[in-house]
Amino acid sequence: MGQADTRARKIEICERAYKLLMTIGFPPEDIIFDANVFAVATGIEEHNNYAVDFIEAVKEIRARC
Repeated sequence: MGQADTRARKIEICERAYKLLMTIGFPPEDIIFDANVFAVATGIEEHNNYAVDFIEAVKEIRARC
């Protein structure tokens, strides 16, 4: 699977973890998400959106979880 490199994948993984933890009664205030920051200044074209994807994913994860 590798690391979550898109906004959608970061949200999907964190939301799945949140739901699984909620089913076993884990306190939501004790959950810490690591949305996995990738290098943002590599000069590689395919990495150009990593920073934006991270910021947008964190906003959405906070709203959903």
